Amino acid sequence: MTQRRSKKSSSRLHSEHSPSFFVALFVILVLVGIIIFRLVLPQSSPSELLSNNKIIINDCQTIAPPFISVEEGQTITFVNKDRGDHTVYLGGVTIIVPRGESRTVEAKFSEGAGTYAYDCDSVRNVAQVSVAGLNDDELGGTIIVHRTFQEFYDRSSVGIQNCLRFALQDVFEEAYSDSSYRPTNDEAMRINQCFAEVP
Repeated sequence: MTQRRSKKSSSRLHSEHSPSFFVALFVILVLVGIIIFRLVLPQSSPSELLSNNKIIINDCQTIAPPFISVEEGQTITFVNKDRGDHTVYLGGVTIIVPRGESRTVEAKFSEGAGTYAYDCDSVRNVAQVSVAGLNDDELGGTIIVHRTFQEFYDRSSVGIQNCLRFALQDVFEEAYSDSSYRPTNDEAMRINQCFAEVP
């Protein structure tokens, strides 16, 4: 008699935890998770979904990231986290970014592909956007064109060139000849100083 009861109770336990029960429980948990996820996370605007190329302006001396590479035609979003409005000049384009807001621009600049330094409220920054453009070569393939530190230096005034040579004296030759050169934080501060001091 006791054996019959135990068989009935064990079969009842198995029927309560059938595979369809676990599937239903899983579906419910997933739906609850999706609802919580949508309520907790802020909704992204269409411009944010188009581009992860975000540049944060804490003030005109600290713009992050210091370097960003994008394909020509992609979007770049400037986010102003400072207490005041800022005007950013980038590749011949003027972008006014009000306090606490963001502005998105398309990476199509008058000078084409290259590496562009920011000019924020007339403070020249070493932070740069490298815009890669695709140009057909004679073999029918493509080459990616970037502006290097050398090109950036060659386009600067004589006063700024002299200051840059002095500021980077220990690494200047490397910076000038190495197309992949990126300054350290200390070098970036010295370069910024050149643009702040030299007219």
